Amino acid sequence: MKIIKNSAELSELVNEHKDLILPNEDVRIEFEPTRDEIRNIECGDLYLENDDERFNFNGSNFNGSNFNGSNFNGSNFNGDNFTGNNFTGDNFTGNNFTGDNFTGKKVSYWAFFNCYGSMTCESYKGRRTPHAEPVTLDGKITIIKPEDEDEKPEDEDEEVAKAIKLLEEKGRLKDGKILSA
Repeated sequence: MKIIKNSAELSELVNEHKDLILPNEDVRIEFEPTRDEIRNIECGDLYLENDDERFNFNGSNFNGSNFNGSNFNGSNFNGDNFTGNNFTGDNFTGNNFTGDNFTGKKVSYWAFFNCYGSMTCESYKGRRTPHAEPVTLDGKITIIKPEDEDEKPEDEDEEVAKAIKLLEEKGRLKDGKILSA
């Protein structure tokens, strides 16, 4: 495990774009880096904590296996297991999420998406069959409209095409009109 104790050690590891790229290594950052110090992280497991507290992630993207920290603030999160307090970002793609509150856009998870508080997003989708529906213990799930109101959910066009094809195959659709039974 790579342990980073301060800004000086971090600056030796990030590239010119402020990205920390250690794809096959677990990383422990024992201080709270600023957005100016780190942008993207690619690693195995990421621990933002020292012996006393967990720290926030304020970068852009996280790609890795497990994230253990306090608050997620970024754009895209891709990984396996996320454990923290509050998540604010755009897209979440992961296996499991456990946290207090989630605010984001598109959520794609493998098996479990659990919030102690609330979940607010444009859409969510479990990728595994079977998967558990998201759980919010003390709050509620709120689905918000995409910023572009004309934007359709990812799978809507595909689902409509499948429905049309099925109706045609069953002889229930002719010239764009549904035939009675």
